[in-house]
Amino acid sequence: MPDHILDSGDSPDLEALFDSIASQHKEEEAPAPVAVAAQPDAGSANDNNEEMYEQIGQITRKMHNALRDMGYDKSLERVADAIPDARDRLSYIASLTKSAADRVLNAIDVAQPLQDHLGSHSKTLSERWNLLYANQL
Repeated sequence: MPDHILDSGDSPDLEALFDSIASQHKEEEAPAPVAVAAQPDAGSANDNNEEMYEQIGQITRKMHNALRDMGYDKSLERVADAIPDARDRLSYIASLTKSAADRVLNAIDVAQPLQDHLGSHSKTLSERWNLLYANQL
């Protein structure tokens, strides 16, 4: 394994994946024996799939190397590490919001009969004031 890969900080599994894809690509670049006749068969679809996977592997490796060279790999790791912390914070905020909403709704349930009672007594008081102003008391 080249020294620049050892210093990359990638996990061994990721390095093994990239190395296996690269080795497959090198094996396919070797000259193949000349076929007698080019007939379409089921193997050609399989070859196309392998070629596609190989190209995806190469593109992934190039993108990974470019991100690492630009220093974005560490930034992405920090962002990925921050996601669980942000999730925990949002869960905490949601629980506080739910608790506050429950308290408000409970206070409304307690205050509603008191408000109804005050409303009915204010109507009675208003009628009595009207009678007082009309000199009917």
